[in-house]
Amino acid sequence: MSLATGAPDGDRAYDRQDRRELLGLLSGRDLRVLELGCASGAAGAELKARGTAKVVHGVELRPDVAAEAERRIDRVWRADLETLQPGDLDPPYDAVVAADVLEHLRDPWSVLRRLSAALVGGAQLVASIPNVRYLPVVADLAVRGRFDYRPEGVLDRTHLRFFTRRSVHDLLGHAGFVDVVIDGRPLSRRWKRMLAGPLGDLGVRQFLVHARLGPSAAEG
Repeated sequence: MSLATGAPDGDRAYDRQDRRELLGLLSGRDLRVLELGCASGAAGAELKARGTAKVVHGVELRPDVAAEAERRIDRVWRADLETLQPGDLDPPYDAVVAADVLEHLRDPWSVLRRLSAALVGGAQLVASIPNVRYLPVVADLAVRGRFDYRPEGVLDRTHLRFFTRRSVHDLLGHAGFVDVVIDGRPLSRRWKRMLAGPLGDLGVRQFLVHARLGPSAAEG
């Protein structure tokens, strides 16, 4: 597993997802976008095809998928997000994308805070983050006393950090982001969608997040 991505090593299907459900949260045209953990560049290519982005730069640690991304987006840094500095990039950026990435970092609070210096004031952030308050996880913990890691999902064995709606707000607030809007990712099965409403966040497996960088953060 790469700390710079949300995909297990060798998971080519994941690497090629264009994440349309998340990218649709970005507003504007011809943006300069920085994608954290860009994998094969599918999401960045989708942003360019839509006209949302004019320039897409990505950060990806794994050489094989980084090479693929270099053929799809404008520039890729083969780097670890934990140590990446704003000066290593080519700012300023109008938006940052973090699709299933932040939960894989040792210190996502510091990473977001540090890289916010590469963004313009009012820059958008969109992110997808698993919800540890998801009912199957809560039930296993409360009833069975189990918190078992799995190959994928909320308890993916490569996840280092776990978030609820409130702690997502805290994470982004710490990094200087404001106007945070959090929605649950649509569930594919009809019966799951029917249950999601009454259950609230207990029926949400993953959060889709949109926020903007506040003026105080942009000023330094």
